Amino acid sequence: MYAVHTEVTIPDGTPVDGPARGLQAHAIPAVRAAGAVAAYWMEPANGSILGVVLFDDETAARTAASGISVGGRPPDAPDGVSYRTVEVREVIARL
Repeated sequence: MYAVHTEVTIPDGTPVDGPARGLQAHAIPAVRAAGAVAAYWMEPANGSILGVVLFDDETAARTAASGISVGGRPPDAPDGVSYRTVEVREVIARL
């Protein structure tokens, strides 16, 4: 199993409902279509949102991550929102 870990920078004071709507509208359908088996995004804290998307195999994870670029903006995100981190890592333990 492999994880795509992302950190998205958001402007201070951004209400949670904006990013949550964007995730529902864009991220969730995209990762589902890419073959994700699970995905989690954490509430905004310290100017960022963390996300972990799980895939059964490395190829699917790397293919999904290849569509994201550090410094790029998520679809329909407001100004000031950008990817700070995009990493693919093998999952070495799970519950």
